[in-house]
Amino acid sequence: MTRREQSLRLQLWALAPVDPLFASINQEARERYRDGLAQLVVLASPHLEPEEAAQRAADILVVQNGLWLTSMLIADRDAIDRSVRRCEEIALAP
Repeated sequence: MTRREQSLRLQLWALAPVDPLFASINQEARERYRDGLAQLVVLASPHLEPEEAAQRAADILVVQNGLWLTSMLIADRDAIDRSVRRCEEIALAP
């Protein structure tokens, strides 16, 4: 994701609570992204039940939200690297 895309994403997050149209756009985008993550988790760990893959995708999404915000506002490369590794751990846990 480019810095411009990250900035637009943060603006959408900020607008979502105050405008029903933006809230709807945000929710639809989040659901599509989460569903795509769940598919990737299943590909990486085919033994998982769909519910477990969906739960892991939701957990990854929470970590990534913090990762994106941190990368926009705070130049802490170590924290970003740890967050990426944590997403991998969540997706690939046995």
